[in-house]
Amino acid sequence: MRSIVTACSRNIARLILPAALGVLACVAAGGQCLQNHYVSDGATSSELDCQPLTVLAMVAPDQMSSAARDLVNSRHADLLSAARFYGYDIDSTGWSYRQAISPILQKHVVLSFTFASPPREASHFVAVVPMAPQEKVQVVPAFSRGLRLFDPGWQQKGTYSVFNRLVESERGSQPISRNSDWIEFGSLYLALAGGAPAVPTDTDSVKATWDLTVKHATTPVIVVKPDGAATIALSDLSDPTVTTSWKLVFDRHAHIEKASRQAFAPRKVVTFATQTEPADAALPPSALNP
Repeated sequence: MRSIVTACSRNIARLILPAALGVLACVAAGGQCLQNHYVSDGATSSELDCQPLTVLAMVAPDQMSSAARDLVNSRHADLLSAARFYGYDIDSTGWSYRQAISPILQKHVVLSFTFASPPREASHFVAVVPMAPQEKVQVVPAFSRGLRLFDPGWQQKGTYSVFNRLVESERGSQPISRNSDWIEFGSLYLALAGGAPAVPTDTDSVKATWDLTVKHATTPVIVVKPDGAATIALSDLSDPTVTTSWKLVFDRHAHIEKASRQAFAPRKVVTFATQTEPADAALPPSALNP
């Protein structure tokens, strides 16, 4: 029988309950019940939607820095050519874009392009625009005219290659370390693959930890091997209807080698009242005279 383990917080006791019962309970170490929930697959209660997130900012052109706007304008011809190679005509009416903001990006501007009208002909791709004029504009296609690629962009070797060239240009061959911006590093790959990730980072409150449990999510984890290779695991909560759990594997030069993911629908939460005995309830005679 499979079991569910819920760690409510540092001062909260852990309960292991049979998954067949579909029940999760959060109980204080002192014995007082804080809140009980029946949990099953389905939609989640909005009252538990309290998880602080680390969000990769995506800004519209009018919010971009003047340097970023000037770069996009000066390399428009290169952008147009790179996009047309994949069948995207960004000069046609209906296209919009946003810039991905990351502390890792000092020598590049990453743009997320979307064509949303009509909905059935939606298109989306991401472009990496180097500040160095001798470097080429790179494009990562996501979908075109409503049709997704045979292989998702996030697991294509071409996406790995674009990301690795970007990383090497930005930071050389430094390995990823626990002291670096490794959460932003993982989030940047998800953005390059076409997402706008929102990663949960707080478990200091019972509500935030409960929210993670309901959404099948975890806070980010990094495992660094002695040779500098690293694996980053994180949850993306940008879509309220599904949690995407990612595993990103990097070599000792911070080049991505493999990306994998699983999608989970949130559990349905039903709150019910509990009865507790008064603290001064009299003990039965049998307990006084064993």
